Amino acid sequence: MEEMNTKAGNVANQSKDRTWGIGIAVFYSAFVIVILGLVFFATLQRFDLVADSYYEDGVKYQQRIDQKKLAESDEYKIDVSYIGSTRTLEIAFPVAIAPDSILGNVVLFRPSNAALDRKWDIVVGPGNRQAIDLRDARDGVWKIMVYWKAGDTELYSEKSIYIE
Repeated sequence: MEEMNTKAGNVANQSKDRTWGIGIAVFYSAFVIVILGLVFFATLQRFDLVADSYYEDGVKYQQRIDQKKLAESDEYKIDVSYIGSTRTLEIAFPVAIAPDSILGNVVLFRPSNAALDRKWDIVVGPGNRQAIDLRDARDGVWKIMVYWKAGDTELYSEKSIYIE
């Protein structure tokens, strides 16, 4: 009888040993499956760079800072305003600058989706103003970036707006 109890005890111990090993195998297998799932879902995510040529843009960053600082001076300060009732963007350039010397472009930048970005040439109208129709722009946060020249002076201005 004692022999039988010993055999039963050994069988129970062997069963516990196998359960412990199976538990570790199940844990590591589940871990690997979770990691592989995360990798799979990460590859499905879409990401947009701020610009396709981000390295070149980074090299020119100091130049952009200088252009922005100069554009904030009284001589070159522009007024960028969004009129929500008509969904129009209005840019007022300094009146002291001759309209034919103002060149450049206006970029409507969508931080969350590069495919929605738009670009217009600067066409200065009466009173050194330009109006841009934004009725077909999607609702949300947009950044207005104005790259412009007054004669030989290169300038940069930006403003964030919310279209609804």
